[in-house]
Amino acid sequence: MDKKTLYVIFVGFAIVMLAGQILSYATEPYRHETSSWENGDGTVGYSISSNTSSEYGVVMIDVGSVLVPDKLLIYYDETYEAHLSHDYLRNLKDIVCSELEIHGVDYEMVNAEELLERIQGDISISKQSFRLFFTTGAIPNILYDCTKDSPLMKWLEQGGVVYWVNGVIGRNISSVSGLTECEGYGQLLFGIPDSNISMGTEWDIYAGEKSLHFDRLRDLDIIYNDCTYGINTESITDEYLSIGYTAEGLDSLVLSKYHNGEGMIVNFGGKVATNSAPTIAKVIASKITHDSNIVYSEGGRLRFSEVRGDITVDTTKDYVLYIWIGYPVQIFSRTFTYY
Repeated sequence: MDKKTLYVIFVGFAIVMLAGQILSYATEPYRHETSSWENGDGTVGYSISSNTSSEYGVVMIDVGSVLVPDKLLIYYDETYEAHLSHDYLRNLKDIVCSELEIHGVDYEMVNAEELLERIQGDISISKQSFRLFFTTGAIPNILYDCTKDSPLMKWLEQGGVVYWVNGVIGRNISSVSGLTECEGYGQLLFGIPDSNISMGTEWDIYAGEKSLHFDRLRDLDIIYNDCTYGINTESITDEYLSIGYTAEGLDSLVLSKYHNGEGMIVNFGGKVATNSAPTIAKVIASKITHDSNIVYSEGGRLRFSEVRGDITVDTTKDYVLYIWIGYPVQIFSRTFTYY
């Protein structure tokens, strides 16, 4: 074999290798991995690794009496009217879903008919197979009529979990022809007057004062301060956590037990925006509840390395382990459930 042939072979091989490296880098330039397991001795182990230099956090949460399913259903149906324009909601959907994917949330988009079928399925077996996220500012009339006998309220009564954003929770009922407003939604959901839930103002309300329970879940670094559709929590008698900010007597982020049953309502008191979507996704991903407490928190910096650890737990209790990478914006997180 002459030198010219060898040179051609060498160059060809180098091109193939370089192309492979470029393809590998292009398809997965950043790699983050987490895992967790039970050791069998009253401890839970975890590992975190990354090929970047990033801050990380490990938070073990005692979820208390509320067990949150993994599956998240997101209601989205353009055949029903919404409190906000469908053009806005269409863009919002992409933003929210992108953040949920970063946090590893198992989600599914459903329309009104599909959601009704899933709710009825849960009611028939007296069990929650999913949690539910409303972003439309209105609830379809086949699910809700502002009474505790409607399918959505029956599902909440037996332990369902609802996340709400983009409007006054429970006020607007949607149909294919328009929106109607109901009364008594505050009493139905929280045992409070409708007037204790803000109907919104000409300008958005952003708060600077920490709310009552802000420090209880502080290590999760949840920053949400939009009170435009916030709740005055002073007269809530059910269990609740207010972990956001407060302004004009309104709290921005409230997790409350459903007034007429065992379920939970999480009210984000504003609209979804590019800067608030990561926090909303974090709240959903971490599965925090109105009965949650942090029992372990640890953090540091990964320098192209792996970190491992063990956490002592009470095996009679239920926990969620939330692990994240990236600060102040989390670029990766995963949740491990122990219940």
